[in-house]
Amino acid sequence: MDRTVPNSICLAPAVDNTALDTEEQWKRIVDALTRRGFLGAGLGAAAATLLAACSSDENGLESGGLVTVQDETGSVEIPSDPQRMVIAHVSAMATVLDLGVPPEKIVGGFFGLEGVSGDAVLRTMPEAANIPNLGTAGTWNKEAIIGVSPDLIVMLLTAGNAYAAKSYDELSATGVPVFAGFNGFLTWDEMKKLVTSMGVAVRREDAAAELNARTEDRLLTIKDRLSALGSLPSVTLLRTGENGVVYNQVDALLDALGFPGERATSEEFTRTLTAEQLDQVTSDVIIVGAFQDQQDVRAQLAMNPLWERLPAVRSGNVHYVDDSLWGSGYSPRATELRLDDIERIFS
Repeated sequence: MDRTVPNSICLAPAVDNTALDTEEQWKRIVDALTRRGFLGAGLGAAAATLLAACSSDENGLESGGLVTVQDETGSVEIPSDPQRMVIAHVSAMATVLDLGVPPEKIVGGFFGLEGVSGDAVLRTMPEAANIPNLGTAGTWNKEAIIGVSPDLIVMLLTAGNAYAAKSYDELSATGVPVFAGFNGFLTWDEMKKLVTSMGVAVRREDAAAELNARTEDRLLTIKDRLSALGSLPSVTLLRTGENGVVYNQVDALLDALGFPGERATSEEFTRTLTAEQLDQVTSDVIIVGAFQDQQDVRAQLAMNPLWERLPAVRSGNVHYVDDSLWGSGYSPRATELRLDDIERIFS
């Protein structure tokens, strides 16, 4: 059967009328139209082809250019070859770029007031430098999103989280298809699942599998090297708050490498330690997340008389790292950078 459609039949603007190459492509078009209720029980294949060639939704997407996939909300329809994406999370952005998506196909991201330079991961990626900054994640500028005419919005969603659900609803209100990827950061397997879901979003599943394999190989190489040193020291990751409070945070990478230590579990995510509870940190090594001015964090910790009594402080095994990387970076590129820190600390 000739599955081309003369443009003269269409009332819509001219579309590509190249014949479909495979039966699978043809099946996807028919399935997509059927889901939208465009095909009646007696409508034949020729009519289906006509509708596929002439129909487009409000975002200018041809019906034949959509594919049904699974995201954290269920079944969603997204472009089979997205060309103008808005990425609404820095870890999603870094992952998408590492999957090989050309930056010119990303028409916006949410980088906050400091832009790309404010994120420890993205500022190492030259390809991110010219992606337009649409504002701060969570404070969605709908006019700015619509203004860049995206065909897909990619976000990360934590199931059961009311704030994330609100963000999903607000982004969906733009009328642009939204893919809600898996927001995985509590365990190593979750971090890999995030990459897999981003591969689905940008239609690069094979690249996602390869990226996960490369990151896993690096992790296992370092894990083998550490095991050769003998028993591993205990490690705690701390982040500082106000009034002498510190947060003892879960860390999927330290867990995956097999480091023991007093760390919050994935079920807890974080443990809050008041100034009076600081002496509960008895690990051999303390890793402290600090922003660009480490002196402020050092001074804040030193004000607590319990700080100098900690075993890691007495032995000189306190290491300051970039908080935007260790505290909230969980893309494969973030993992690579954190593994660099691990090698430096435990060499």
